[in-house]
Amino acid sequence: MQRKNQIHSFVTSAVVPAASVEGVVQRPDGSPVAAALVSTRAVSMLPYLGSHYFDLVVVATDAAGKFRVDGLVPTARYALSAQAEGEPGTAALEFDARSAGPVVLRFAPPHWVEATVLDEATGLAIDGASVECAAPRDASSPFAASSAASQETEAGGHARLGPLVAGDYDVTVHAAGHLAPPAQRVHLADGDSVAPGLTFRL
Repeated sequence: MQRKNQIHSFVTSAVVPAASVEGVVQRPDGSPVAAALVSTRAVSMLPYLGSHYFDLVVVATDAAGKFRVDGLVPTARYALSAQAEGEPGTAALEFDARSAGPVVLRFAPPHWVEATVLDEATGLAIDGASVECAAPRDASSPFAASSAASQETEAGGHARLGPLVAGDYDVTVHAAGHLAPPAQRVHLADGDSVAPGLTFRL
């Protein structure tokens, strides 16, 4: 009976309570982002498991932009990332589960690119053309850069692409019955208040 109690005591003391993290997702001005999807993934080396990555946990923020993730391993380090419709890129950070306090995930300022597509021969606007914006391709990579934003031109041959985070982008255009023109590169910088305007003639 005494040995059974000793075993029970050992097992009970070896159980480590699960940790949790809570926080809020915000825009650059501090306003909350509702219905953002917050993903959590372990990124640390766990002493008793070796190199191990837990399944992805996804929760949604409430109307006040708040979220909570339970069931975290206290000895692990985690990565949080948030994405939301209408917000640029991903808001992300890392934290230690053992000492995590309330965290703030804040999106970067949004940027936009304006594009106008015209028929080179007639000067008329081309509607329905596909305009795509992507980070410049890495010359050392065999893969094309993934699209950051895309839009079809409307009446007047106009398209507005975004929201985008600051950085360099190559903008390309394709339209049925027309040869694609060379890509145009734009640089978007935080603090710019005017969206760059590009004109493509096909």
